[in-house]
Amino acid sequence: MTFSLLFLKEDYNKDKRNDITPQDIPSHPNPQDNKLPGDNKTGNKSKQLRQDLYKNESNKSQQGKEVLSNENFQLVVPSKTPEVSLGADLIIPCHLSPEISAVDMEISWSNDTACVCLYKDRKVTEGVLFKDRVSLFTHKLREGNVSLRLKNFRLSDIGNYHCQVISKYRREKISVRVRINPGVQHVSQTPIYEDRYYCQLMQHEDKTRREAAKNLSQASRHDSDKKQHGNNMGNPDIGKFS
Repeated sequence: MTFSLLFLKEDYNKDKRNDITPQDIPSHPNPQDNKLPGDNKTGNKSKQLRQDLYKNESNKSQQGKEVLSNENFQLVVPSKTPEVSLGADLIIPCHLSPEISAVDMEISWSNDTACVCLYKDRKVTEGVLFKDRVSLFTHKLREGNVSLRLKNFRLSDIGNYHCQVISKYRREKISVRVRINPGVQHVSQTPIYEDRYYCQLMQHEDKTRREAAKNLSQASRHDSDKKQHGNNMGNPDIGKFS
């Protein structure tokens, strides 16, 4: 009887060792445990590829917007023309619409006879006849401001001024006729533009001077002839030997 009990106890211990407790089986299996070697690297590469594609598409979209803006810009000048006297600073306002950056564009200002200034490769070159008197507002080019500033305005500066802006995709040009106000005597800092009445006044004064010079010449010639005739009358013997 004792022998049988020993056998039963031994078999019970053996079966107990073969049991699997609940702690040996995870309640939430981790999917990462089922991945084969290299699966994680493939996932990272796929994610990076998607990010690169998104960046490329975003860059293309941005570049497309910039190209569209550069192709459609126009030059705009004020419809109202301010006035100033001789000797003041002339400012001809001009800007791009839409207000895109003109930093990398070519900007040239000229009148009917000469180059006033040229902006190219981010450098400003002054015209020979406007040395030390012209400038651009380079700190405002990013805002599309391409206005011209001319110091110490002279009578010879009156005339047409032409602004031309060239980008990679477009070329635009606009002209402004500069005027001066003859009624202003003091030096002002207001921009100036040409006035038709002033030109007519200058032409009239020039015509008056020419007529006065002509009349003076005729009067002098008449006086000379009259004096010569008087001398001949006072000496009648001159005609006998002529």
